[in-house]
Amino acid sequence: MERTVQFPMWKEYGDEMRSDVADLKNLGGGNAGQITAGKFLEHFTDYPWIHIDIAGPAYLNAPSAYRTKGGTGVGVRLLYDFIKQNYC
Repeated sequence: MERTVQFPMWKEYGDEMRSDVADLKNLGGGNAGQITAGKFLEHFTDYPWIHIDIAGPAYLNAPSAYRTKGGTGVGVRLLYDFIKQNYC
C-alpha cells in the first residue's frame, strides 16, 4: 500500500515569509515551521520536490538507543530506500 502525505501549502503560510529588506525571508512565523520551509522551497522550483525536516534529530549530545553521540545520519536510510524503490 503506497501512501503520500502532503502538508497544506496554503498561501497564508507563504505570507509569513514576507520581508521588509529582502525578496523573501527563509523563516516563517511561529506556526507551521515545516510547512513554511516547504513554501520557501516551493518558491524556487517548478519540479516535484520533497522537504525532509531533519534539523532536530540530526545530532545527539549523548547516545540514545542504537544511535551514538554525534551525527545521527537521520534520513539516510529513508532516502536510500526511496531512491532504490523509485529509480532503480
